[in-house]
Amino acid sequence: MHIALINPNIVSQKNDFSGSGIPYMPVGLSSLAAYLREQGHQLDVIDAFGLAPERIRSTRTHIIQGLSAEETVARIPGEAEVLGFYAHLTVTHRALCEIIQAARRRFPERPVIVLENVNKVNSYSLRRIFPELFRLGVDHVVLGYLERRTGRLLDAIAAENPAPALDGVISRARGGQFDPPDDNRRNADLDGLPFPAWDLFPVENYWKLGYAHAPFTTHRYLVLLTSRGCPFDCGFCITPEVSARRWIARSAESVADEIQDMKGRFQVDEFHVEDVNPTLDRKRMIRLSRILTDRKLDVTWKLAQGTKLESLDEETIRAMSAAGCRYVSFSPESGSRHLLERMGKRVDLDHAVRVGRWLKRSRIYSQSCFVLGYPGETAADRSLTAALVRRLAWLGVDEVALFIITPMPGSRIFLPMGGAARSFEDLTFTPTWRADYRKLAAFRKWLYVQYFLIKMLAHPLRTLGYGWALITGRFQTKIEMTIFRKGKVLRQIWAGRRLGS
Repeated sequence: MHIALINPNIVSQKNDFSGSGIPYMPVGLSSLAAYLREQGHQLDVIDAFGLAPERIRSTRTHIIQGLSAEETVARIPGEAEVLGFYAHLTVTHRALCEIIQAARRRFPERPVIVLENVNKVNSYSLRRIFPELFRLGVDHVVLGYLERRTGRLLDAIAAENPAPALDGVISRARGGQFDPPDDNRRNADLDGLPFPAWDLFPVENYWKLGYAHAPFTTHRYLVLLTSRGCPFDCGFCITPEVSARRWIARSAESVADEIQDMKGRFQVDEFHVEDVNPTLDRKRMIRLSRILTDRKLDVTWKLAQGTKLESLDEETIRAMSAAGCRYVSFSPESGSRHLLERMGKRVDLDHAVRVGRWLKRSRIYSQSCFVLGYPGETAADRSLTAALVRRLAWLGVDEVALFIITPMPGSRIFLPMGGAARSFEDLTFTPTWRADYRKLAAFRKWLYVQYFLIKMLAHPLRTLGYGWALITGRFQTKIEMTIFRKGKVLRQIWAGRRLGS
């Protein structure tokens, strides 16, 4: 069959550049494209963001980068038999819906599929919103791990079966009834999947931006998925629902083979690992590090998302550093053990301090992530978080990220908290719609000030390095890159207004 796969725009909330507007490469969609191509399908990929990342539209509260909905749909070839849309992030939901509506106007009879993204904590569970998608004219929604499940759905469509009874597929013709994804059975063999089909995506345009999700140090990078899912049950995260609290990993050999292949094909020396929890199996991580060292691939790699810090020990960190790891994000989330219990997150806070120390000794830049405003949080809980942030600053952790919690659809806190939000675009980590937002925002700002003052006193040379990174464009931390990204986007908006566009 001839399939068109569509990736939506990138959307920024104007007062949340640190948590939205990040140009995530759509690795889940790229992996699906590789699988479908291997199965003999003909593919066209239309990346609404990647094709025109510097084209910007501005609303009162948001910035949309990329092609318009009409421009995106105009690029879908007329011979495409099935249209597949990637539900990339919660904040991009409205942009996705606009593209689907435009596609329905042009292709009223073509089967339309929406594909879930299970690799981001700021994405959303489609089982919570599929009735809205059906009202837009969507025929099928694919949950969980996409490759083999989408392949089976395409077989059913080719057989003219409009209501296939497939696990993890919600079909409008079945009235929304579905069996949950079974990702431990037919979809668990990750080593059997082909490497992502980055040749179908405009990766050069991502590189030209000069910023990414992980700190972008070189002139080219690609993203990796070395595992999927997470076995834990944090109340603010969608992963427990979309992965059924399962963690499935690729072998160290498979990951090393992909790095070697992509380095050869794309001349890429920098790789950003976008797993939810890449280090859960420390033996696998040590083995991967040793394979990369033995093969002398001479690459840099970074753990872009907040990994489970208890899975890191000194031996693992030393092996990772020797193999080229230069950045690790880890997530204590709070300094309050009481609040961590409410979240359902098991964290050894003393170990967080040890991890920060080991990373510094191994010359790996580090980020420590925290959430503020979780339901039931008290002023005493926030004081404990502030104390831990200050301790990590003295220790030399290179940056902290402070997110005001927002209820992503699929998280346990979505139904209790989400009603006050006006739309999915408002579900960012700067949730201005929260009644307590001003109080939390003031606390966040003051805690950032404390962190940077301590850094200036305890680590003055490293603090000066932030400015040097902005001058050279070789970023070691996300905060440097966020400042650069915000400045670049705002300059583009200003230039566009001057030109009257």
